[in-house]
Amino acid sequence: MLNADQFTIINIVMITCVLITFFSVYVPKQRSRSYRVSAVLSLLICALFMAGIAYFKGIMAANHSMLAVWIPLTFLVFGTFAKYKDGRYVVTYFISLLSITSINGLGFIIVDSFFGWQPVAHVSVRCGLMLLVAWLMWYYVKKPLAKALASVSKGWSLMAVVSGLFYLLFVVFFAYPKPITERPKEYGFAVLLILTIYCAIVLVIYTILNLSQEIEKGLEEAQQQNEQRIDSMRLEQMELQYQNMMSTLEQTRIIRHDLSHHFRMIAEYCRSRQYEKIEEYLKELNFKNVVEEIKVYCRNDTANIILSYYAWLSETEGIHYICEADLPKRISCDEMDLSVLLGNALENAVEGCKKAKTERDLRIKLRYEKKKLILDVRNSFDGCLREKNGVLLSTKELAQHGFGMRSIQRVVDKYDGYLRYYVEDLTFVLQIVLMLN
Repeated sequence: MLNADQFTIINIVMITCVLITFFSVYVPKQRSRSYRVSAVLSLLICALFMAGIAYFKGIMAANHSMLAVWIPLTFLVFGTFAKYKDGRYVVTYFISLLSITSINGLGFIIVDSFFGWQPVAHVSVRCGLMLLVAWLMWYYVKKPLAKALASVSKGWSLMAVVSGLFYLLFVVFFAYPKPITERPKEYGFAVLLILTIYCAIVLVIYTILNLSQEIEKGLEEAQQQNEQRIDSMRLEQMELQYQNMMSTLEQTRIIRHDLSHHFRMIAEYCRSRQYEKIEEYLKELNFKNVVEEIKVYCRNDTANIILSYYAWLSETEGIHYICEADLPKRISCDEMDLSVLLGNALENAVEGCKKAKTERDLRIKLRYEKKKLILDVRNSFDGCLREKNGVLLSTKELAQHGFGMRSIQRVVDKYDGYLRYYVEDLTFVLQIVLMLN
């Protein structure tokens, strides 16, 4: 027979492994300092309670009553700080208990069948098996089950009932009508019961993970469809913007072409001293919305139009605009991809400058060398970088958060390129490299 100290060692290891297993498959509400202190104090109260039983009634009495007292107390303690209050908590609690207590019972049957009541074998084998199961749960079940707990919200009540009934069946079989230690003829059935319980645990975990994967797959598909819809909308917006730029620049060309005729009329009014008609004529012309003639920044028409448009837009917003571009007329980059890349990058830069509390500066360097398109955009901003899940967010309305950068990233990915952004003082720096053939 095992003495009181050996029983105590096995029970302490069992309770420790249950704790490890529980926290490996269940994420608490908060991992704050107050949570840790409260959890430790609560468990300490449980330990002191058991120590009191051991002091007044002996160590063996404490061992025999340990699970009966410790289980309801820890159930309440864990439940107080639980992140989930529904069946998810019950499932994880009983999975933890079943995983460790049933393997402890299996270890007892194995040792008793081969070694009898040899104390060293009981302590080493049973403790070793419990520690092994706790380690397996920690390394192989922790992350996927925690993910399932977060993503699956239905079906936990039924699983909680199933896991609770299995634990009740296990306890009743091993304790009634007398302890399993006094029924060696039923060891075979006990092993079968334990294996059945483990199969049930695996089935429950598999069902949970399968539900989680199905839900995650559905969410990914929905997200992809949403992103495709957004991409389509962004392309339509870019095409419309491109057409508006072309229309504005074309109007400018027409007006500037007609300027010689207008100057001739004004000169004629001056010669005939009809000064009042000069004022009326200038009002009729209305030069307010006329932009400057398109500047030649590079030989590529698409890039040149976009750079010219944002040069005009920057001037209207009071932004100091400097652009150095060296791009050949033809490059192996789709015209729409180049439009999306430059349009989104410069649109974000202008938006950033408008938020700046100091001088507004926008500097662009665009060049083509060694079959690479290299873009460097530096703009003033308010110093507040908005990110979520590694995605840079827009400063515009919430509905457009991050979509500009996503469109840029997709172009970069399409050409096996490189994207990097960082902050330098109050300047936002965006660097992009596209690999072209």
